[in-house]
Amino acid sequence: QKEAKGPDAIAALGKLQSRVNAAQQELAKTKKAAASGEKMIKGKEVLAEEDEKIKQVEADVSSAEKKVKPGEEEAALGIEQAQPSDEDIEAIAVALTSGQKTLKASQRVVEANAAGSPAPLKASLQKLAARCKDALSKISELMTLTKDQRELVMSRAHVREGKAKVDEVETAMEKVNEAELPYLKGIEILDVKEATSTVAVCEAAAAAVQTAINAARNFIAAKNLEIKQFGQAAAKPAAEEFTQLTERVNAASAKLGQFKKDTESRKKTALMQEAGQKVSAAEAAVKQMAEAVEPFTKEGGETEISDEEGEKLVARLKETQAVLSDASSFLAARQKEVAGNAERTETFKDLQNRIKEAKSEMAKHQKVASGHEQRYTAKKLLAEASETLAGMDEEVKKATDACAPLLEEGGEKFLVATSVRTLAAALRDHMKDKALTHEGLFNDVAGSSEGISQDKFVAWLEKLPEALGREEIGFNPERRVAMFKHIDSDGNDSISLSEFKAVFLQRFTCVKEITVTEGLEVAKSKTTFKINTGTTLETIHGPQTDESNGMVRIECTVVSSGKTGFVTMQGNQGTKFIELISPFTIFSEEVDKVIEDALKSLTKVAGFFTTKGKELLNAGKEGPLAEARTELGKLRPKVSAAQEKLRKLKLNMANGKKDYAKKELAEKNAHIEARERKEAEAITGPATAKVEAMEAAGKGLEEASKPLVSLSGAELEAFATPVAILEEAEKLLEAATKSIEEAKTSVAEQLEKLPKADPKTPLKGAMMEAKRDLQKM
Repeated sequence: QKEAKGPDAIAALGKLQSRVNAAQQELAKTKKAAASGEKMIKGKEVLAEEDEKIKQVEADVSSAEKKVKPGEEEAALGIEQAQPSDEDIEAIAVALTSGQKTLKASQRVVEANAAGSPAPLKASLQKLAARCKDALSKISELMTLTKDQRELVMSRAHVREGKAKVDEVETAMEKVNEAELPYLKGIEILDVKEATSTVAVCEAAAAAVQTAINAARNFIAAKNLEIKQFGQAAAKPAAEEFTQLTERVNAASAKLGQFKKDTESRKKTALMQEAGQKVSAAEAAVKQMAEAVEPFTKEGGETEISDEEGEKLVARLKETQAVLSDASSFLAARQKEVAGNAERTETFKDLQNRIKEAKSEMAKHQKVASGHEQRYTAKKLLAEASETLAGMDEEVKKATDACAPLLEEGGEKFLVATSVRTLAAALRDHMKDKALTHEGLFNDVAGSSEGISQDKFVAWLEKLPEALGREEIGFNPERRVAMFKHIDSDGNDSISLSEFKAVFLQRFTCVKEITVTEGLEVAKSKTTFKINTGTTLETIHGPQTDESNGMVRIECTVVSSGKTGFVTMQGNQGTKFIELISPFTIFSEEVDKVIEDALKSLTKVAGFFTTKGKELLNAGKEGPLAEARTELGKLRPKVSAAQEKLRKLKLNMANGKKDYAKKELAEKNAHIEARERKEAEAITGPATAKVEAMEAAGKGLEEASKPLVSLSGAELEAFATPVAILEEAEKLLEAATKSIEEAKTSVAEQLEKLPKADPKTPLKGAMMEAKRDLQKM
């Protein structure tokens, strides 16, 4: 709006604003209608769902009424209330209580949806709400009629359920008794394994009893509150029963408390036993370590050891350290558990002394083994680093070699493959026009031979553009030879029929899910199956247009299933459903994967050096490990250099792909540019000739008048034929002037012959160069 200047621009802007406002108003109406429709749909869904729920409750209420209220005959005899059985009353109470909850919830939902609903829907929802109120009223009436019998029946039911829950508590207590049987045989201390498993069983049994006790207590408490609302006749007996049940639960709880205390004590004893076993295992491991280092304590113990000996020594050292550490940690965790028990405290102290002594012995052995361990570890580490770097170099070489067809060869073989596809497209049209088969076309080229030789193919291809009237297949001699070698896949200097047919084979990938039909015309064809994104298709046919809708379609075969049909390549609105799989596309995807895999591999290599560097931080300033750390530091830059090389390779590939796309487009448009250049030369030619004639006339005038122009003073007076020279110059000037006018006229005429340019189709290429050349003239 700020940029609009002048009355015309302001008026145009005003019209556009009016159109925008009108569109916004229409959009608002559409949104309102959509919201109203959505509310209508939701309201109908609520109506259907809640109607089903209310119908069920109404059925339950009707059934209850028949059992509670007297029938017509009973009413006629003066009977005001029926006598349902206790079972019926219990079922009625459960159904009516549930029904009350359902009706109240339905009423809230219905009333909320009725507000703001369209009149017809609102009326239906309000009727539903009225039915809720009516059913709730009937439930209240039935609850009143059955109050005394219902309370009595429900209180008895509660007591029955309470007894069942207390029975579960006592049954669980029996399993507790069974769990501790191993400790009741007279053996005070069990084997560690048996003790550990028995304690686990006891803890599980105790947890089950506790769960049952909690469930029973919660139930009794809840039902005690409920029966307080009942009449005395029902409440008093039930309360007395619940008191007795509570006493049984409390008795079980007391037994459980003692059992938990005993189990805890037994668990601590078992853990101390296990600690003893771990300390014994640590002592045994230290003894084995002593035997392992014993040969190195003798004279000459500092000599180099074999890789096998080093590996065994390091393995033994790590294993002993692990066992010793495990025993020490396990024992430390027992310190709090021995408090208050003299026997366990004494055992704990003894184990502490033993583990301390084992650590002391281990320190001596480790001192002896340390030098050998460091030398072996350093040697192994550097060997692993060298192996890792060798693998890294192989990854970089693999990636570099993979990129070579594009970065070193310029993608030439892919450009050749593109030329072969261009040839195939032209030949498909030719075969369609002439009703030729692949075999027929092959025989036309091969003649009496079984195959097509290079000379025969090149000669045929040279004449083909003119024969078919297809200038896009006018390839240069080098490209024609390269195409022959590309098609001759077995390299036997002859194109066979199968190799010739392969020229026409194309592969596509599905980029958007679409159905396949049995014929070209969608409207007249039956859908046979569907293909999903990523499905690979192949065909020897060319694209066809469904004239009824403008869609471009092609007959293809699904590679994975062998099913055949017509697939839409591009919809009538431009949507692509399948894309050509070109050799360059496959190459690019494969190379990208190779580079990414190599980068990931190098990331792991860098991680290896980082991890090992951290591990060696505390290796000190001297010794094998310190030397290994220094060597690793020297090797690390190689990793960085390799990573940088791969990053540059990835960048070069990205630029190479762009350059290749330009090359491919240039080759695709080469015949168009050649034609336009020829047309441009035809336009500039006449003007160029006139300008050249003008320049020649000017040069003749200059040469003729040179004697007069170059002389002065006495030399000019002494010149023998000044008049003749002057007359000749005047004639040449007249001719030059005429030539200039002719050149100007010719340039103007030729400029008019150039295609008219506009913002949508500006002049470019050869025509633009022709315009510049003419303007310079």
